[in-house]
Amino acid sequence: MSDFDWVFDDTPLNSDKSLNAPTKLELKRREREYIIDLQKKSLTELIPTLPPPDNDIYLITNGSGGTFKGTQANAIAFEFGHFVPQLQTMLGVSECYISTWTMNRYHAQSLLDMVADKRLSKLTVFTDPYFTTRESAVANMLMEGMITHGQRFLTFKNHCKILAMHGENGYCTVLSSANLSAQSRTENYVLNTDPKCYEWVVEGFFNAMLERVKDG
Repeated sequence: MSDFDWVFDDTPLNSDKSLNAPTKLELKRREREYIIDLQKKSLTELIPTLPPPDNDIYLITNGSGGTFKGTQANAIAFEFGHFVPQLQTMLGVSECYISTWTMNRYHAQSLLDMVADKRLSKLTVFTDPYFTTRESAVANMLMEGMITHGQRFLTFKNHCKILAMHGENGYCTVLSSANLSAQSRTENYVLNTDPKCYEWVVEGFFNAMLERVKDG
């Protein structure tokens, strides 16, 4: 039995399942905002408030993130994982769904801290098996903390980078090229607050995948 051969919330941690079919959503948009971050700005500077549901924000960053340098990097740059506390501040106590290929210790600990102090009322995390094998110490820390707080974790052949959050002040979905790790490369993000997009991601991907695994 390996460190990861356990069952949590009736859902196997490791799965060889995939979605039954591709999922698609079409939304009519009236406005789009385009941002190319060339000046190492923080996330709070680039997105100080959430856009209305009929706006999308398209963002390309300059690869200036670097949590390996410590939390001081947050003052001049940001990474995908920094969206979680930033959006939670705007949305209020939130349900949070995250899909990533891998994750570093800084962002894993940040998620656990937000669950522990109730800023996140619900947390679901999807990763690739790469995370549990190549970053086993971080993966163990994250999974043990999530078990303690009754949250859901699943690995399968997964390369989606998605964040979906819902709080008392609204909905937010972020689709990205980045993992929850130090971003030393240029990355792209699309952010919107349309409830339909949130529902599509949560029901069509996260819940559909959990149900498919549970059903065998």
